[in-house]
Amino acid sequence: MSNIRNKYVAKVKPGEHSLVIPLGAKAEINIEKNTSDIPTGIYKLELMDISGITWKTDIAKE
Repeated sequence: MSNIRNKYVAKVKPGEHSLVIPLGAKAEINIEKNTSDIPTGIYKLELMDISGITWKTDIAKE
């Protein structure tokens, strides 16, 4: 099962080193729960579009 669930016709898809997110795309992206090799803590997720606009959020691993 894919970890990207697209909401609209414009599809979010994985690139070689990034996500490809076309204008007008909307998707739910799930991060695997099997993260036992990652230490507990707060991690930052940052998305940046081609124009340089960024969206940031913290993700807690308990």
